[in-house]
Amino acid sequence: MQRQQCNVVQSTALSEVSHLAQAVQDSTALNRLPVPDPTVFNGDPIQFVDWEASFMSLIDKKGISATDKLYYLKKYVSGSAHMYLEGTFYQNDEEAYKDAWDKLNQRYGQPFVIQRVF
Repeated sequence: MQRQQCNVVQSTALSEVSHLAQAVQDSTALNRLPVPDPTVFNGDPIQFVDWEASFMSLIDKKGISATDKLYYLKKYVSGSAHMYLEGTFYQNDEEAYKDAWDKLNQRYGQPFVIQRVF
């Protein structure tokens, strides 16, 4: 009877080690993937919805400060969108970040703007 219990304990321990090894292997595989970046938005209203979604999921939802979010926003806009937000980048607070997104949504995110481009 004691030998049977010992076999069960060993089997359970091997199973746990196997699960742990699989978890480490999966984690290593994930770390080998390139870090996703949002594309750079250049002011094309057709691209805005996709770019906004990628920026929100990859940058905005990460729990970083508004100053850092504003830095990344500046990094991932170019062309007419960057020029449109130029004055906003001189501030470094939550209000400036919110103001930048309000401006972007007003200028590029309105459905009639996208329809007009088509």
